[in-house]
Amino acid sequence: MEATKSLKDFMANGTDYSVGQLAKAVGVSRQHLSAVINGKEPLTFRLARDISREMGIDLAVIYERDATE
Repeated sequence: MEATKSLKDFMANGTDYSVGQLAKAVGVSRQHLSAVINGKEPLTFRLARDISREMGIDLAVIYERDATE
């Protein structure tokens, strides 16, 4: 599953976490999380779940698709 535009937007505009801080909190490398956010690596359900729990956001936010896609 690919990281969605909404996850990338949320990381850019909706959080005080840096990619490195979030990566550490969910137990992955900064490089891996960056690749997921940029669509170069697949987003696993487990990673999406861990991100949603850590950030206190609904899992659906991570999977929302832009209506034009």
